Amino acid sequence: MLYAPVYGDYQFFLTGDVKLAINGEAIEDNMHVLLPQGYHRVKREGSGIVRWIYPGEDIAPIPDWMMFNDPYAARGLYVEFFAHPYRGGRVDFARVDPTIQRLYAAMPWPPYMAVWSGSIEMEKSGNYALGIDCTGECWLFVDGERRLHMEYQFLAGDFPFEVGEHEIEVRFRDVRGGGRLDLLWMTPDTPRREELYRDDFTFVPQAVLRPSRYPLHFSEGQ
Repeated sequence: MLYAPVYGDYQFFLTGDVKLAINGEAIEDNMHVLLPQGYHRVKREGSGIVRWIYPGEDIAPIPDWMMFNDPYAARGLYVEFFAHPYRGGRVDFARVDPTIQRLYAAMPWPPYMAVWSGSIEMEKSGNYALGIDCTGECWLFVDGERRLHMEYQFLAGDFPFEVGEHEIEVRFRDVRGGGRLDLLWMTPDTPRREELYRDDFTFVPQAVLRPSRYPLHFSEGQ
C-alpha cells in the first residue's frame, strides 16, 4: 500500500532497476501523477530507491510507513469534491474514505457536491436493506440504478442482491453548510421488523467497501 498524505501532484523518481505501479498503472522515472489523499494499491519490484515530491515537501525517499504491505488498507470509497453544487467544473479535492459514517464533508464552504464511488461486497444472496441519513440532498446508486433520493432525512429501502461485488455511488449536495452523511445497511441475517427504522441499521464496514480504480492523471510530456 502507498499512503498519499495530501491531494495533489506527486512526482516520482526511480533509481536502479526498481519498477513501480500504482493502482495498476506503471510509473516511470520523473513521472507526475495526481493522487487523491489516502491509501493506494502499489506494486514494487527490483532493487533501488523510490523518491517523490508532493505539495509542501522537498524530494525525499518514500518512508516505510507510507509504503507497506497491507491488503486491507486500500478498502473504502473514492470521493471527489466539487465546489459547484451541481458537479460542474474541476475536482477541487479528492481522497479515499474507509467508509461513510458520521461523515462531515471536507469542503470549507457551501455550496458543494461530493461523490463517493466504488463497490460493495455482498457475502451472500438475499434481501439487503440500504439506508442513508443525511443533512443535505443525497442519492444512492447501485449497479447504475438510482435506489434512493432524499433531502434532510433518513430513508431506506429493501433490495435483493446476488452474492459478489456491486457498483455503488453516493452523491451528496450541501447548500447550507454543516452537511452530514451516514451510509447504513441491514444484511439478510439481521432480524427484521415490518417497518425500517434507523436504529435497526448498522454502518457498512470498511471490509466490504472497495474503491473503484483511482483515476490517475499524468502530466503531458512526463
